[in-house]
Amino acid sequence: MKEWSWQTPLVGSYFVDAFTQLTGDENLSNDTTKAGLVEITPSNVLEFGYDNRQYSWEPSIYYFNFMTGEGIYVRYTPEDDGIDFNMNGQSLKALFREPGTIRIHIYEPGTATTPGPEVTQWDASVTQVFPAWQSFDITGISFLQDTRTDFWVFYEVLNDLGEPHIYGDDEIIHGEGHFFADFGTGMQPSDYDFYVRAVFEPIVGVEEPTVTPQPAVFALYQNTPNPFNPTTSITFSLEKAGAAKLSVFDLMGRTVRVLADGSYTAGVHAVSFNATDLASGVYIYRLEADGKSIEKKMLFLK
Repeated sequence: MKEWSWQTPLVGSYFVDAFTQLTGDENLSNDTTKAGLVEITPSNVLEFGYDNRQYSWEPSIYYFNFMTGEGIYVRYTPEDDGIDFNMNGQSLKALFREPGTIRIHIYEPGTATTPGPEVTQWDASVTQVFPAWQSFDITGISFLQDTRTDFWVFYEVLNDLGEPHIYGDDEIIHGEGHFFADFGTGMQPSDYDFYVRAVFEPIVGVEEPTVTPQPAVFALYQNTPNPFNPTTSITFSLEKAGAAKLSVFDLMGRTVRVLADGSYTAGVHAVSFNATDLASGVYIYRLEADGKSIEKKMLFLK
């Protein structure tokens, strides 16, 4: 049995390493491996998804070839998933192989195997590709606000190239009863998991889970998402109140952006970085405060 002290990490994405060692093991080079990407979201963010959460290391990740008018259906069931309060829809998110245009349909609850009447549809641009998630805003869809009702989502492919191809797994693991697909023979229960999720927040007045306050420290955290296109969030922490500066540099050491420069309270702060006008590549971001500095790298991919 292994015991350790756990401190709740800050919001962001973290790779988890798995370590194993057998008695008499003569090859120590393969004892550590990437176990997966863990995403820490704010305490009031609720993410619904039925994929196996193994996309960051699972070698069997697949992309699926649909023809025009075909695609995947997802049945979301918040109440069955344990939600007993109303929420506001924030976004849909999915993993794609390449950019393109996808048509998104939202349906009322219907039955366990058939969507209800269509609520809305729109053509959405996919600009983020694996390993980054593509998000689609749903804050303007009133049907998904102040609710916890079931709903269906259909991602419809608009060309016979199947692009943008959506990613999934080669077998159904957690998504039975939630994932359906149309490969030209009508909607059928899927044999595969798909990497698609729905993000909600509790409506105002719902108490958030209690989080134990963490002591203020001087720290700079890995940006998320990373790689990114074109925006990413950078979180930093200050041990005490005072002046702080957060800057971004290219690999030649030239300043390309100053993201923060002023007086800040002790504790955690987050800023957004939009690199639309910059070239793809590696950039350095540096935090300076109280006579100290710390820096990290991030990758911008257009």
